[in-house]
Amino acid sequence: MSTSSPLSTFISGKQFARVVDATKALALECDSPQLALTLGHYVKHIALLKVSLGIQEDNEECVKEARNFSELYQAHWNNRVSSVAKRRQKLRHLNKPSKIPLSSDLLKMKQWMESESKEAIKVQNPNRDHWERTAKMAIVRIAMFNKRRISEVSEMKVTDFLDTENNDDIDSEIYNSLDISEQILSKR
Repeated sequence: MSTSSPLSTFISGKQFARVVDATKALALECDSPQLALTLGHYVKHIALLKVSLGIQEDNEECVKEARNFSELYQAHWNNRVSSVAKRRQKLRHLNKPSKIPLSSDLLKMKQWMESESKEAIKVQNPNRDHWERTAKMAIVRIAMFNKRRISEVSEMKVTDFLDTENNDDIDSEIYNSLDISEQILSKR
């Protein structure tokens, strides 16, 4: 069967393994587990369309091929494609590195927020835009406060710190916080 064959020729029991392999290969090539899941939904709907067209045209062979494909889809698609793609998505999400902001950046942000808040209080006749901006600054300030809570620290993983070891900014920040004797010892 050539690669330029109509899509309906691939919706048959004989071609099911080929459709599975093509879907998996395309998802791997694009490095997108979500693509495999999306293609699975489309393939299922295409099989239903083939059944309905076969019924309309009174083509028993077409209906039989599509129903056989649908049965194979129901029996095997989840094990061969969907569960693998969902597992890859979950692992990607779990292994996504979390960025830890530098203390100096948080300090700069805090100082800027404080100065902006003081300026907002001094305004004599505030309008709607002023209130919206002030409310947004308050929300950011609360979020910054919550960022430093102990529960956040307990949720951090060792890998978050190991991944940041290569970052020179963090190394210099730690180095600058050491005593002179500790700085000398760290160079050894």
